[in-house]
Amino acid sequence: MAAGGVIAQTADGLPVIMAGQGDSRGVLALVNTVQPHIPWSEADLAWQYFDGPGETPSRLYAIRDGEHLVSLYGAAAKPFRLGTRTVTGFIIQDVMTDPAYRGRGHLNFLAKLCAAEIRESEDIGYTFPNKQSENSFRRSGWHELMTVPLRHRLVRVDTEGETALQEQVGALGDCATAIWRESGLGCGVDRSGPATDWRYRRPGAVYRRFLLAGGTGFVVLKRYDRDDGPVVHICDLVVTEAARGRLPAILSAIEAVAARDKAAALTAWLPQGHPYAAAYNAFGLGMDPDHDRVMFVTARAPMPALLTTPSAWHLSQGDSDVY
Repeated sequence: MAAGGVIAQTADGLPVIMAGQGDSRGVLALVNTVQPHIPWSEADLAWQYFDGPGETPSRLYAIRDGEHLVSLYGAAAKPFRLGTRTVTGFIIQDVMTDPAYRGRGHLNFLAKLCAAEIRESEDIGYTFPNKQSENSFRRSGWHELMTVPLRHRLVRVDTEGETALQEQVGALGDCATAIWRESGLGCGVDRSGPATDWRYRRPGAVYRRFLLAGGTGFVVLKRYDRDDGPVVHICDLVVTEAARGRLPAILSAIEAVAARDKAAALTAWLPQGHPYAAAYNAFGLGMDPDHDRVMFVTARAPMPALLTTPSAWHLSQGDSDVY
């Protein structure tokens, strides 16, 4: 679908467009009006929506009034593994309306348009809405998959992990591709080199990349300073199927990295029933019982069983990284 052209009209007569890179100024003006506390630059916008890793472009549905964009509904495209197929996964995010235009049903209109296009294709959609927005996904027929599987544990200051991980400078490239291909994981955002290297080029963010000795796994970590102390997030941890027995050593090595970084805690996302879950549980990376963020998915009916089975998903904090 070409960017910039009118694709629909709202009930109050405003044109809907698919915003492209030529609309960057209008998109940034709207974003930075609605969320001035989280400002975007052109680099942020280009990375998220125009420079992605897949062949299918991301979608920025926008409502225009004259020269101004007044509503935005973002669906960022990611290559997605669904069994033996690679499809496009659209993560719904960056949903907003200019305060002067609220109450006109604009976001509901854009949401229906986006969901219909996903369900009429081979694509899938997924999202982690905030508590104020989650009921809109229930009403529009999205499947409530699971509570986001947040895990955490305190870091032991005297930990001495094995030297299982070798820190890398720069891209993971072909190593990530080979590991992802042999991971035995059947459902989740693609972790091959192009997708992973794009993901961790986010402007302004600092990530540390590691390979498992022997090249049979990779890890991406990010330090985040919270009010209660610094935290290390396990953004990604993927091993080949044959190397799953090394997960305890990898987790110990991650804790050692966090301890040297003076972090107070480790966090990760991983669903119960996932092939790595036993190792995470044994290590003490248990589920946060107070976390109540919900994840939703949608696709053409009937939805594939893999897509609606929480334990089938390889889900990590790198799939969101909004902190």
